[in-house]
Amino acid sequence: MAGVIGATVGWRWVFLGLLPLCGVIGLVALLGVRRIGVPEEAASPSNVVLAVGVAAGAGLLLAGLGSRSPLVVAAVVIAGLALLVPSFRRLTPPGTLSARAGLPATVLVRGVLGFGFFAADAYVPFAITTVRGLPATVGGLALTTATFTWTIASWLQARWVDRTGPRRLVVVGLLVIGTGALSLLAVLVPTIPAWIGLISWAVAGFGIGLAYTPLSLVTLAVAPPGEEGRATAGLQLSDMLGTALGTGVAGALVSFGAIAMDSTTTGLVLVFLLAAAVSFLGATLGRRVPDVIHHR
Repeated sequence: MAGVIGATVGWRWVFLGLLPLCGVIGLVALLGVRRIGVPEEAASPSNVVLAVGVAAGAGLLLAGLGSRSPLVVAAVVIAGLALLVPSFRRLTPPGTLSARAGLPATVLVRGVLGFGFFAADAYVPFAITTVRGLPATVGGLALTTATFTWTIASWLQARWVDRTGPRRLVVVGLLVIGTGALSLLAVLVPTIPAWIGLISWAVAGFGIGLAYTPLSLVTLAVAPPGEEGRATAGLQLSDMLGTALGTGVAGALVSFGAIAMDSTTTGLVLVFLLAAAVSFLGATLGRRVPDVIHHR
């Protein structure tokens, strides 16, 4: 739909059209939250400071990667990591950054999953429209097919998870995402039909549909009694951070290719290779995810 709107009345209306929808969703969410009672234990003020540290650190990291000056890149990236890493470590289960088997690995893999998928997802339409010259509607269709296969895989995993266990679904899902990201390289070859990108990203969509929800189930199953909320918050933080970093780093690679090598295609090759490599790394780490979905 966004591709059609952008091609007919202009891309600005794609974003303006979201404003009423955001208002409605915000109102519904507000009404729902008001029905929830006050938590017995108030959140620590330090958590707010740490959350700001994560956001500021991630922002500095991505801003640094977008600079053309090597000195600025080094200084700002180091400053961003100095803020981001300690804050993230304190807001997530101990051992998350080292992928300790159990809940920590589960939280980390969720972030790796988001990084691997969304690093490529943000640039699939760009590759189809800019490199291959197809209409924006076709580029948008690639995201639509991925959403469709994501939905199908989510429905299937709900019926498979009791029999196969969550670990296998997570590992297989990440392998499928990596395969889909690698196959996107074919879109950049002029002699290969561009519609192959729709199939490639539909495959990746199926992969994230398999892997995404089982990680939530495992988190609730292995969280210490009474700590389910904290564990889920850490999972969501990892999820959002992985998505943001994946999209931002991919943008920096595309910019690097366009500026340093005068080739958008080179930047996209780097993006798709990075997405595949991170996804395959996630599949390896996924073996440390507990194979349980019911609270012990």
